[in-house]
Amino acid sequence: MAVHLAAFFGSLVGDPIAQLRPDTTMKEILAWLQWDSIHTVEFVMALEEQFGVDLEELGVEFDEISFRELVQHVAKTSKTRV
Repeated sequence: MAVHLAAFFGSLVGDPIAQLRPDTTMKEILAWLQWDSIHTVEFVMALEEQFGVDLEELGVEFDEISFRELVQHVAKTSKTRV
């Protein structure tokens, strides 16, 4: 699952994906994108749709979670097979 998520992010951020580590926060990844809040919402919606998850179930703000936490959540709750 981590590979699929990293590929998803990599298709959007390009070269900075090489900096991705398990403890990288979504805030850091979003900073690589340099998007405004509207694009961020669209990104979260696309992520939820692509991987069949509801990120609100995490109970924290999206930008506060780490890549590791996202992978664990998606692996546990995904409704789609990747």
